[in-house]
Amino acid sequence: MGILKGKDTALEHIEKSKLAFLATLSEVTKGPSES
Repeated sequence: MGILKGKDTALEHIEKSKLAFLATLSEVTKGPSES
């Protein structure tokens, strides 16, 4: 059970990292074109 919970937490962390990465990426892409 403990291992499974650890996996869930890791997956959740990966998903959040992906979202943060994509958000940063879109900000970078948006930035220059708006100026």
